[in-house]
Amino acid sequence: MFMSCSSSSRAAGAIDDGVAPGEGARNQVELELSGGTAHGNGARNVDAAESQRNVRRRLSEESEQEDPEAKKAKELMNTMKVLRDEMLGAMENGQWFSEHPLHHQNVKCLIEELMLVLQDMASDTSSALSTKIALWLAREFLARPVFEHLHNFKGLFSRLEEIGSQKVPAGVLVEALAAVDKESDEAPDPSVGDVVSRTTFRKSALYASFVDFRIRQMINKAKTSPEEARMKELAKCKNLPGLSQEMLDTVVVASTLFDKGVPLMQRVQLLASNPLARSVALDWEPASIVGVAAEWFLETPQLQHLDSHIFLKLAPVFVNPVENLIANVTFPLLKQSLALYQTLQQSSKGENQPSAWVDRLMSAALSARLELPDALASEGEFVPGSEVPEELVSVVLKATATYLAFVRLGGRPQWFELWKEKRTGKKSGRSNCKNFPKKHKEM
Repeated sequence: MFMSCSSSSRAAGAIDDGVAPGEGARNQVELELSGGTAHGNGARNVDAAESQRNVRRRLSEESEQEDPEAKKAKELMNTMKVLRDEMLGAMENGQWFSEHPLHHQNVKCLIEELMLVLQDMASDTSSALSTKIALWLAREFLARPVFEHLHNFKGLFSRLEEIGSQKVPAGVLVEALAAVDKESDEAPDPSVGDVVSRTTFRKSALYASFVDFRIRQMINKAKTSPEEARMKELAKCKNLPGLSQEMLDTVVVASTLFDKGVPLMQRVQLLASNPLARSVALDWEPASIVGVAAEWFLETPQLQHLDSHIFLKLAPVFVNPVENLIANVTFPLLKQSLALYQTLQQSSKGENQPSAWVDRLMSAALSARLELPDALASEGEFVPGSEVPEELVSVVLKATATYLAFVRLGGRPQWFELWKEKRTGKKSGRSNCKNFPKKHKEM
């Protein structure tokens, strides 16, 4: 009963659709004979598309098997594109050269790979491409300030010409600059290029980096030269074209700091007002008088180059009441030393002769407090009790005692203790003398 109903339903459905049951079977057969399936037009279209893909695949495989040169050319072109992109990335990241065997992502290494690709191509293809590559490389080099790395690419454009490249005027100038010895005073010969390429070359970032390198080289030579030669090198640098503001400022402050014809007061004033001047003094000559003076403006100076002679030259400049440079000194120990010198100097102003005892006392005090060698000890033993004028002893002894109160290691120096003891004894004696007449009168 179920089967009968089911068959009747299918037949009715077929009729309603306008297709007789017998016609469906006939159509199925016709589809099979014509290469279709029993599932209608959709199935036939799927099979046709699959058949077309299979045909194209077979044709492609046959084509590759028949033309291996075309396949190789395609692979080489793809490789060249990859190398170009990697090279641009290396340029942007400043990876121009590396001696590390595992670092291949640098411009030098990638160019060598590119050369191998060109050499592996057919001659007519490599000739055309090598010219384009030479033009591209010349443009990239000119656009970047990379003179310091350029020596790694000596002969690059000549090698491209050997492969088949035409002569590229900009490339010739880049190659001429690459051949310049960095450590020499040489300059590239611009006559190897035409007038158009020379103009572009001189305005390029590459050439600007060459000028910058040469100027820095001259400044460094001035830095390491003795006094007279240094001033000559600095004078040359001032008039160089292409001098950046940073380098010009360095040259100007160095020309002032290390010129002994400029008063010391003026040089120290420059140090007080100009951070670049302090940096130059400490970098170029930390042991010189301007190097030591520059350190005095730091919060925590090391004082490793300080000695009594330099202190006694700088102290009058710092305690000058007009400029008041002592106000810029923040390091307590140094400020206390300058305060003692200021007191000694002011105490001796009424004397007719230069006060040698001021320098000798200051040198001895610095030796005790800062553990500096007593620079004036060789000129004779210092005896403050006999060198310091009697009318100044009270003020000077008090100021010296205050300064040496912080001495811990080994205690205060012997000369000071003897001076103090002698002074105390004199006071005690005077006191007795003053009282004696009074007692005598009473008797």
